[in-house]
Amino acid sequence: MKSLRGLRRDPATSALAVLVMALGIGSVTAMFSVVNAVLLRPLAFHEPDALYELRVERCGKSGNSGVDSGDFDKLRGVAGVAGATLAGVSEVTLTGAEGAEYINSQKLVGDGLALFGVRPALGTLPTDPRAVVIGYRLWQRRYRGDAGVVGRAITLNGEPWTIAAVMPERFVLPNRPELWMPWQMTEQDLKRRGEASSNLLLRVKAGMTPVAAAQGALAGNPDLQYRVVPLCRRQLGDPGPTLWVLLGAVGLVLLIACLNAGNLLAARGLARREETAVRAALGARRMQVIGPVLAECGVLTGAAAVLGTALAWLLVCASPLLLPERTPLPRLDQVSIDGFSVLAAFAATAVCVFRPSRRWRFR
Repeated sequence: MKSLRGLRRDPATSALAVLVMALGIGSVTAMFSVVNAVLLRPLAFHEPDALYELRVERCGKSGNSGVDSGDFDKLRGVAGVAGATLAGVSEVTLTGAEGAEYINSQKLVGDGLALFGVRPALGTLPTDPRAVVIGYRLWQRRYRGDAGVVGRAITLNGEPWTIAAVMPERFVLPNRPELWMPWQMTEQDLKRRGEASSNLLLRVKAGMTPVAAAQGALAGNPDLQYRVVPLCRRQLGDPGPTLWVLLGAVGLVLLIACLNAGNLLAARGLARREETAVRAALGARRMQVIGPVLAECGVLTGAAAVLGTALAWLLVCASPLLLPERTPLPRLDQVSIDGFSVLAAFAATAVCVFRPSRRWRFR
């Protein structure tokens, strides 16, 4: 109560200090939420470090040249490979009572989605060649999260299909497909080299080097170069340095905010130095003098923490509107204020408690 009475003496300074610290805490919490979702949170696959993508490059040309079905068969026969899937990205037209729309889909041969070891949120992974699996975002956007969507008949490119399962929210693959369907390979597919958009995903057994497995199985064509890329790197790209620099930058913003709040509180402390001197002359101990100061800083910083966390939540919710739709940052739609973000807010709050109180204390 004493600290609240002290703050009421100069409400403008108190409000300004809370606002300055809240901006620092909110920016750090929001930025840490992005770093946590993009870099720190593990991929939603079973043993993601064992998953790799095979990249095929023709000598003298850059970019993926596609994977031949023969390459796929050879790799599936390697002892160190636990599973493999040949995937091709395509765009299909989904029609039905909900209307028509283009869907980014992925056609799969081999182990299919079972390669990732992820349970569907609804239904089971299909064995029927006319059944498809839809993503969580498509389920929410088009079907409003209807639990009865499993078994529903749909039309893709004018052909009838059935929805067999819905994947979890965190299950996201490169190129962000929203629908997965079996790839009915024709004779032409088997004879020619795969499409430029196709890729080969494989899971290696423990202790097996994927590069050695690929080179041993596919070293027959000197015009082709095979490169094995961890799926984690393929999924996330390389935004790490940029995000860490941005997190350091907002950390500096927090320190500047703390210094500014400390200056405001120090100025108010100077205005009360006569009161402090009288209390010291009357025999007040050191903690009796600085105790109210620390209590006021704690109240101000607590209010700033609540306001800053609310600001971070608003920034996270508004990020899809503030950023372009095809932003290069992966998993940006999974950014949220979770337990780690709250811990980051507490750490930022602790910095705010220490810096202003220390600055006011020694004035």
